[in-house]
Amino acid sequence: HSVLAGLSGILALGLGDSMASIVGKYLGRHRWPGTNKTVEGTTAYVASVLLGSVVIAWVATRVAGMKEVMGAGAWVRYAGAVGITG
Repeated sequence: HSVLAGLSGILALGLGDSMASIVGKYLGRHRWPGTNKTVEGTTAYVASVLLGSVVIAWVATRVAGMKEVMGAGAWVRYAGAVGITG
């Protein structure tokens, strides 16, 4: 069980959606076809969730003493999932 799996809801809703809303509202210029969502907001969502995940992984390994949060392949799959949810 990954630390990030347990926190993914908080990362997605608390961090990702908040950043998407703020960036989309103030900096959004390009809309996805057929929606009110902006490309800039989606980019902010993906970037903030991935950055938040890296910070959590760093804290888990450096501060909490965990050996490894996820392997390289799991990071790639995680980034893909974040991109799709964006």
